[in-house]
Amino acid sequence: RIEELLLDTPIVAPPSENANINWISNQALGEKGFERIIGEKSTLLDIAFLKEGVRVSKAVARITVTFSDGKYYGTGFLINHNLVLTNHHVLFDHDNNDEKATSVVLWFDYENSFSGGLISKYEVQGDPSCIFGEKSSDWAVIKLAESMEEHFPYLKLGGMMPSENERVYIIQHPNGTTKQIGMHNNIVRYVDDKIIQYYTDTDGGSSGAPVFNAKWEVIALHQGWNFVNHSTYKEYRNQGVNINRVIQELGLHNVIL
Repeated sequence: RIEELLLDTPIVAPPSENANINWISNQALGEKGFERIIGEKSTLLDIAFLKEGVRVSKAVARITVTFSDGKYYGTGFLINHNLVLTNHHVLFDHDNNDEKATSVVLWFDYENSFSGGLISKYEVQGDPSCIFGEKSSDWAVIKLAESMEEHFPYLKLGGMMPSENERVYIIQHPNGTTKQIGMHNNIVRYVDDKIIQYYTDTDGGSSGAPVFNAKWEVIALHQGWNFVNHSTYKEYRNQGVNINRVIQELGLHNVIL
């Protein structure tokens, strides 16, 4: 190509000095250009999205529960100044006659800095005598030994439900590790009045994490994974309880949100 351009009469003329201008004008005609939205919908987000995500993340805590056969991890989040919502199967041992946890310890701010160093965590005890919930919809709450009003925000439940192919975000403590967020390949696959299914990654210990829409509104309580059998393959999905179902049942227990 270089040799060809050095000929007196190149077979293909080199780009003109106005090539950039041509690209920009062609973009308006639906042809090539410098940038474009690649998919059907834009995935661009205002930078304030990240700031609000950091703010609401402060309400999320790692939960360590103790049963007669050992200790286990989960995730939970504040729904008022001293009440944490998580899964029923986090605070009750479904394999042992729904035994209630005898000890519940929560770590807020259990995070890594960007450089990898651990940020000081804030530990608070939960009161096992105040645990209650609904097994059928897999939610439970526990009262904390102290109010978090001066330390961490709480999350307001409910918001615009996402449609199929929209995106959801999950702040969690997978495997009992430091706080992480699932926000890649986070497409919603199914929604009804009981559950929401999505591709967003989770792992053991993520049970009880809040599932957010793009406005950082809590729209589901993550509970586990499921699958759908198609004719030629099996599709794995993560799944959460529709938060509207949880809100309704919390009201029946006289929990004021």
